[in-house]
Amino acid sequence: MDLLKKIEEEGRQQGEQILAEAEAQIKTLGEQAERELQAWQMAYRTEQEAQIEQERRLRLTRAQAQAQEALIRAKGRAAAALFERLAQEAAGLREDQAAYRTFLQRSLQETERALPGPLQLRADPRDQELLGKLLKGSPHRLGEPQEMLGGFIATNERGDTVIDNRLQARIENLRARFRSRLGPALFGEAEPTQVQVATTRQGTKREAEEVSSS
Repeated sequence: MDLLKKIEEEGRQQGEQILAEAEAQIKTLGEQAERELQAWQMAYRTEQEAQIEQERRLRLTRAQAQAQEALIRAKGRAAAALFERLAQEAAGLREDQAAYRTFLQRSLQETERALPGPLQLRADPRDQELLGKLLKGSPHRLGEPQEMLGGFIATNERGDTVIDNRLQARIENLRARFRSRLGPALFGEAEPTQVQVATTRQGTKREAEEVSSS
């Protein structure tokens, strides 16, 4: 009888030990599963956040590119409008006889400084009489008339050096200087500072006045 009780007690103890070990194993597996779940959730959130950040940067870059493109188009239109206005003003410069005479005198003086000696001037038929008066008493002479917006083309006595003082040539020179000055701002190489912007605007105004008043 004592032997049976002993066997029964040992069986009960072994059963309790097995249950305890099973519960411990279940707890360990549960904790491991919880850690794995948390790690997966963290990895998923990290991946989602990375995708969201990548999408945000992509959209921001696209928006910046579109804004830059719109800015370039706007500045291009503004520049085109400016030089279209300059061309129109230059075309009407001849109507102001006093201003146009002053322009031709200044152009002739510039040409004489750059190209010493007798000159031959080709100009628009409408300017032949006025230029003839300006050249009176000088060694210069008029060449064959040539249609142009205004101004003249001068060559030296040998004919191997030419100075283009036509109005349209002056406008093109201003256009080239304008593009060179605003190139970085137009094409995004550098953002102009406020001082640079102010200087550019003043310079543009001076150039416009140079064509319209010179």
